Amino acid sequence: MARALEGLRVIDFTQMFAGPGTGMYLADQGADVIKIEPPNGGRDRAGDGFQNSFILLNRGKRSLVLDIRRPEGREVVHRLVQRSDVMLIAWPPGQAERLGYDYERMRAINPRIVYASVTGWGDKGPLAMKEGYDRLMQAYTGITASKRGADGVPQECAIFVADMSIPMVLAYGIMLALWARERTGQGQKVATSQLEAQIAMQSIYLVFPERADAEARQANNTGHPSHVYRTQDDRYLTVVPILEAEWTRLWECLDLPELAADPSLQSDPGRNAKLETLQAALAGRFATRPLAAWLEALTAAGVPHAPILWREEFIDHPHAWENGMLTEVDHPVVGRTKMMTLPVRLSGTPGQVGSPAPAFGQHSTEILRELGYAPGDIETLYAEGTVR
Repeated sequence: MARALEGLRVIDFTQMFAGPGTGMYLADQGADVIKIEPPNGGRDRAGDGFQNSFILLNRGKRSLVLDIRRPEGREVVHRLVQRSDVMLIAWPPGQAERLGYDYERMRAINPRIVYASVTGWGDKGPLAMKEGYDRLMQAYTGITASKRGADGVPQECAIFVADMSIPMVLAYGIMLALWARERTGQGQKVATSQLEAQIAMQSIYLVFPERADAEARQANNTGHPSHVYRTQDDRYLTVVPILEAEWTRLWECLDLPELAADPSLQSDPGRNAKLETLQAALAGRFATRPLAAWLEALTAAGVPHAPILWREEFIDHPHAWENGMLTEVDHPVVGRTKMMTLPVRLSGTPGQVGSPAPAFGQHSTEILRELGYAPGDIETLYAEGTVR
């Protein structure tokens, strides 16, 4: 048994990032994930439908193009729900009810169904119907405010924090529900939101005891100071000394005895109080040698550090490849493509990257046959525009 979820069927109604990513993690472990796509292609098929995110997040899935608003499309969905274990949606609050695909109705068809729902801001409250955009939630939850440029202007995070973490959170919830089903025989609704993911990803900074002093509260707002420096060859590196011994080794490596001798720089509060002076001294020193020389010197000195790499540099890094964290797959449209493998490894059921992301409606006929539709009925569904 190469993959842990073989025999599990998932109906995936989601598009873009968070929902499809959840389906990807399940497909990587062998689940049969059927991607239900609207006849117009939706946001996933904007352009040629094979943008980088689509190639990754929809690997291993089968595509069924279906008009779920038509009565005939509704019947197809009902047959799928009867034969499936998980239903995955990412609709705004109330839309599932309006479409007729809410949890209560789906549970009536299949009491064992695990109904997984992701919204932007949660199911209720004053922000519930606001656009579910990752950077809006970064702004609301303090992520944007916590990082400032040299001019003091807040900066957005360079990645989609919630969109990329929700798949892990929601897949975790789905597996909890499936495990509970083993004992009860009943499915349940699993719900999360982009907002909850933003909270979870910065949870250690969202701890505010009632009696915390002002300095502790400010630390939660600012996090750790950035120590990113430009080298002589116009590259960048970061140093991350945490322990006092690491700071001592940094002073020695950079030959800055005056900083090592300054008693006010022997603790984090003191260093933060003189942060501009400290950063200026480090910047001046790092600007005197090229990146490769500093990486060698910092490694020898035992100072925590890293070069600042572009993503196209990291994708070829030998360490990630040696550990099996990245892979290369053949795609029929875009050719050889490098991407991540499974970010968690099981010794007995390791999982694997599945088939390439499907073409639009590639498996529609195949899936309808599995649902018991006769050839003539399938032709009718195509002719009337219910499927493509």
